[in-house]
Amino acid sequence: MSVDIVSRTSTFTRILKAAFFPVVFLYILIFHFVDKRIFGGKFERRDSERLRESFAVEIQERVPTLFAGFGGQIIPNMEDYPPAFDYAAVTVSVDGMLLLFTRCRGDFQVDITPVDKPSAWREIAGVVKNSTFGSKPNPKTDYYGLNDFGRFFGANFDILRHEVDKPDWRPPGVWLRPV
Repeated sequence: MSVDIVSRTSTFTRILKAAFFPVVFLYILIFHFVDKRIFGGKFERRDSERLRESFAVEIQERVPTLFAGFGGQIIPNMEDYPPAFDYAAVTVSVDGMLLLFTRCRGDFQVDITPVDKPSAWREIAGVVKNSTFGSKPNPKTDYYGLNDFGRFFGANFDILRHEVDKPDWRPPGVWLRPV
């Protein structure tokens, strides 16, 4: 008896999904078209800015040493990033360095560059791993999320400062970008 109820419910659910999928799909297409063509993407940009602002607040809450201990300041992004899915990018200026925090679909990354070369971004953990500065090996060469980034940055600040100050700083080739 309970098997019949489950199978009827499953069949009913499949019928509802089949009936409403085209309606929802058309609604999304029409909304996207109207937003792009009539409003110039206003709603999409608004959602993207809201995601960026909430990510900036989250960075300030989870990495307070970056702002209190190192004097970091959130600045406007140097580049215009396309609003896609839940993509958010926040730029933080710290002691002559720019840090670009990016997050999209669960992936989190931090890039670094000197202030005078705002388009020469390199992944921050790669900079630490490839550095020849310092005589002792640093045990903290990776970060595993926003909560762990404060310890990583504090442990490697001198290495990052030294590497960013090098006159031959340049971005890696496109083929060297981490995946």
